Amino acid sequence: MSSRPSPHDELGQLLGKLFDDVLTPDESQVLSRLLRENEESRRYYVRLAALHSRLLTRCTPPVLPPDFELDATISPELLSELPPIATEHHVQASKPSTPPPVVIENLHDLFDVLMLPLPFTFIMMLVALLPLAGLFLLKAAPEPMPPVMVAPQPAMAEPVVVARLTRQTSVTRWAKASASLRPGAALWQGQSVSLASGLAEIEFGSGATILLEGPAQLVFDGPGAGNLVSGRLTAQVPTEAHGFVVQTPGVTVVDLGTEFGVLVASDGTTEAHVFKGEVEVAPEAESEDATPSRRKLHEGEAVRVHGRVSGQASRIETIAAVPMLFAMQMPAPPPKATVWFAHRGDADPLAEGWIRPKSYQKGVDIAQFGLGPIDDEGTKAWAIRDRVPAGSIFYGITTTQGMTAQVRAQAKAQGWVLRARIKVIGDEPIGTGLCHCSYWDGPRTWRLRPAVGPNGMQCLVLLGESSLGKNAVVEIPDSRGRYVDYEIRYHPATDDADVYVNGRHVASGYYGIADEKGTTEEKNGSLHFGSNSDREFEMRVALVEWSMVDKK
Repeated sequence: MSSRPSPHDELGQLLGKLFDDVLTPDESQVLSRLLRENEESRRYYVRLAALHSRLLTRCTPPVLPPDFELDATISPELLSELPPIATEHHVQASKPSTPPPVVIENLHDLFDVLMLPLPFTFIMMLVALLPLAGLFLLKAAPEPMPPVMVAPQPAMAEPVVVARLTRQTSVTRWAKASASLRPGAALWQGQSVSLASGLAEIEFGSGATILLEGPAQLVFDGPGAGNLVSGRLTAQVPTEAHGFVVQTPGVTVVDLGTEFGVLVASDGTTEAHVFKGEVEVAPEAESEDATPSRRKLHEGEAVRVHGRVSGQASRIETIAAVPMLFAMQMPAPPPKATVWFAHRGDADPLAEGWIRPKSYQKGVDIAQFGLGPIDDEGTKAWAIRDRVPAGSIFYGITTTQGMTAQVRAQAKAQGWVLRARIKVIGDEPIGTGLCHCSYWDGPRTWRLRPAVGPNGMQCLVLLGESSLGKNAVVEIPDSRGRYVDYEIRYHPATDDADVYVNGRHVASGYYGIADEKGTTEEKNGSLHFGSNSDREFEMRVALVEWSMVDKK
């Protein structure tokens, strides 16, 4: 009995090429000979040809070379099993009908297919495995999920503009979240703004106007209402805007036709001060069912409301109204001026052209003053850490650096502006002799003396006469651990100056100190800043700037 042909022998190789349509004329002659010589080979060919036909029914049958001959030795039964075979002279033109399913009838057929060379073998494997893959996927398919019902979402309400930022001072600084605010900006209902320092004028839709003083946080509740979370504001309410409401943590202040101030202290207490007209103050009720107590305040009256503690009712304390605690109006804009001398940020003043006079060092090692740059939570400054008893240190601009008598005379005729941004840090109240920022114009010295007051807040001592009196002390609210902006504007027409703190006008008619002998110039320079304290402290100077008003 003849052995079964193997796909690895010559016949299998030739049949693979036949079905892939790559059989050469010489190979066709060899295939014809093998089929003529062996009945088992012919049966093997017939089975593969039938399987190939089922798999590729939609494709054109393989084209046999004209010299490929099938001998009559192939029985009619075998011929009936063969698919139509095309030659170069005859290609069946009819379109095939829907192909029958591929059936591999026995393991011999599967073995024969798997053993054929690629790519025919590869195609056969994929097709033969499709039923198994389909069965696996059907078994692995998860149960269909029930439909999920999604409730329709309400449409987003359009934002409502309830106020606008109308003006702000040159030293106004918004916190990061509100840094993009500029005069003219629309303010929306529910919007929260945080003012780091300076003043901002805001006009509500009702017509009420407030001056917000930093540091402060305000939420806009509507065109006639605001929620002061922290800080202070002054409200001016015209007749058509009566009923304007300022809400604070635990207190509601309702305008009854007035000008008033509200502040929320760091300990949570609320103060309401009436400057004109009346307001109604209503502390938060003890419970939802209780009726809140209400109190009317008239001009010159004020209250301090302490929040509820351990379930106890709010406590209302009567105090006097203090206009100085609030900004009553927006200051005039600064004049156009040209900067002549300045220290900025954490630059070494010596590198900026300032000198360090030796006459006030009194033989003390300069290293003991702890001089150096500092990045103070984003604010760059030059630090002076005074640890020397009775020691003094200053940076100055003298005639040599350009502050000549001619420059001072020109500034006296045109006007000048002295600005500084300073933070003073001390462990205990240290009086009024802490640090200086001064300018000597010839006959007088104009001096800013920042200090720390008994309550830990920074304060400003104005040496000399002003509208506040002689050597007045200006308390700076909410200034603990903060940088404070100072400004002196000299007016040639009146030969005096206005003083501003954090953008708020605090004094007029400031006249300085008579110093015709020029003691300041001899010791420190016409323009100088530094310290001469007898206590340990730290002074951080972010800005000192002297400008001459431009000639009109």
